[in-house]
Amino acid sequence: MKPSKNDEFRHPKPASRRDSGSIKFKEKLYNRSLRFLSFRARSEKEIGDYLQKITRQKDKTSPAFISLVTTIVKKLKKLNLVNDLEFTQWWIEQRLSLNPKGKRALSMELRQKGVAQKIIDQQLILIGAANFKKAAQKIINKKMKLYTHLPELRLKKKLFGFLLSRGFDYQLAKEVIDEKMETR
Repeated sequence: MKPSKNDEFRHPKPASRRDSGSIKFKEKLYNRSLRFLSFRARSEKEIGDYLQKITRQKDKTSPAFISLVTTIVKKLKKLNLVNDLEFTQWWIEQRLSLNPKGKRALSMELRQKGVAQKIIDQQLILIGAANFKKAAQKIINKKMKLYTHLPELRLKKKLFGFLLSRGFDYQLAKEVIDEKMETR
C-alpha cells in the first residue's frame, strides 16, 4: 500500500493519558474514589471494584494497575475514609432501621461487599438478639395489616415464610409469630 501525502504530517499517537503510571491518572482515580465515598460508606472491595469499573484500562489485571488500586485503597484507609469495621456497623444499623433483615441476610450482603466473615460475626454478636427481635416484630406488625382477612393457620404460614426469606432464623420467627398470634 502506497503512503498518502497526509501520512508524512501525522504525528505518532501520544501515550495514553490513562496510563496507570501517569500522575494525572492516579489523581483522577483518587478523586473519583473520594466522590464515590461521598454518597455513603463503602467497603474496601467496593472501592476496588469501582476503580476497576470506571477505568478504560485494557489490562485491569496487570500488576501495575492492581498496585495502583491497592495504593489508593491504602491511602483511603490511612485517612480513615474506608474502614470495613465501621462500614459493617453502619450497614447493619441502616438495615435494621430502614429495611429490616435477619442475621443470615445481613451476613450474606456484607460478604458480597467484601467484608471479612470475622468482622461480620463480631458485629452481629454486638447487635444482640433483642434488636433482631424488634426488627422482626416491626415486619410482622406491618404485614399483619395486609393479611387481616386470612385464617390463622394461613396467616402464620405467610408471616413465617416472609421472615425466613428476610434472613431471620427459625427460632426467632416462631417466637415472634407466636407472641403476635396470642395478642391477635
